[in-house]
Amino acid sequence: MDLEVQERTRAHYDRHAPADANSRQGMEERQNGLAFPLKQFHNEVKKQLLYRFARDKPRLLDLACGRGGDLHKWVGAGVRYVKGLDLSPNEIDEARRRYQELLTRKPNLGQRFRADFEPSDILGVRDWMDEPGAPKYDIVSCMFAIHYFFVTEAGLKQFFRNVSLNLNTGGYFVGTCPDGKQVMSAIGDKAEVFKSPALILRKLWQGKPACFGSTFKCAINDTVTQGLDDEGGSEEFLVFWNVLKALAQEVGLTPVAEYNDDMLDSSFLKGDKKHPFKHFNPRFDRSHPSLETASALNVAFVFQKASEPEGISSARIQKRKAEEESLDGAASEQPTKRQKQADQNGHAPSTSQSDPQQGPPPSSAPGRYRGQGSELARLVMLLC
Repeated sequence: MDLEVQERTRAHYDRHAPADANSRQGMEERQNGLAFPLKQFHNEVKKQLLYRFARDKPRLLDLACGRGGDLHKWVGAGVRYVKGLDLSPNEIDEARRRYQELLTRKPNLGQRFRADFEPSDILGVRDWMDEPGAPKYDIVSCMFAIHYFFVTEAGLKQFFRNVSLNLNTGGYFVGTCPDGKQVMSAIGDKAEVFKSPALILRKLWQGKPACFGSTFKCAINDTVTQGLDDEGGSEEFLVFWNVLKALAQEVGLTPVAEYNDDMLDSSFLKGDKKHPFKHFNPRFDRSHPSLETASALNVAFVFQKASEPEGISSARIQKRKAEEESLDGAASEQPTKRQKQADQNGHAPSTSQSDPQQGPPPSSAPGRYRGQGSELARLVMLLC
């Protein structure tokens, strides 16, 4: 993960995090804002995705949870516990505030729903796993954020590794993001900027777009992507379906093509009914056409964890062993299990094993394209 890009992203969302001075006043302002139809439609898409794939699930992990805007959707879907992670500490503070406000208004809700929110800047850097003894999650979600991990190949691979590390076999990874092809089409082949009353897209990549690090600025009026001036906006990266699919499959995630849900399917283009990358199909009344253009940039995707790759399961085992040995060492000065075994074998304990928090060495990292990735990356790009 590019740490400079990560810091700019954090700063952008920190600026948008402060709570509304008055919740009712804030709601009225949002309803009168230019982007309200877009927000309403996007919230409905997320709600239907969660109702379809997360209904009555015990545990959900939301990556890039923002200000906790999906709290009511999780409750409505019957999810019993949610852990939300986000890069922005300010947004995490706001998510916690909203959660406490919800519990204050509905005191009995705490008997059937709990949520914890934590800041985290390691999802594209190294392994993230829950506290010792905690079960895995039935659902992992990432709404309108996975494109930030397309800044580097290593960052996206680590992100998918974290999805698989924390997801039960048979569980679902659900998400939404802009489609790189739609962004490129909106800007055009020869233009550098697309400008309209609701949407500004600014091309920042040079030459032909690459699989990773193809940067653009996106500013949708009256949303968290909006910048402080005409040159501002959210720094984002082109997402390509074949890259997404290839890296997901490396960690045991299989794309789900058919949702078998008429209400959910109605939110997407009819031609995508049997395709795993489902393009939004917005139909807004009395709004500027550019708002529909902004919404139609986006897609939804669902993956199911079909298997537990060896590198993923061994990482969890290594982490548990490390935690056990740490506890053993704190309780007494007796040799650790590895040391005892090494003494019995007549040699020193091996130091070649990778740090479970850092993940395996790059040459053996799960999700690494075979042949070091460069050739497959070029082939994938041709198919994007």
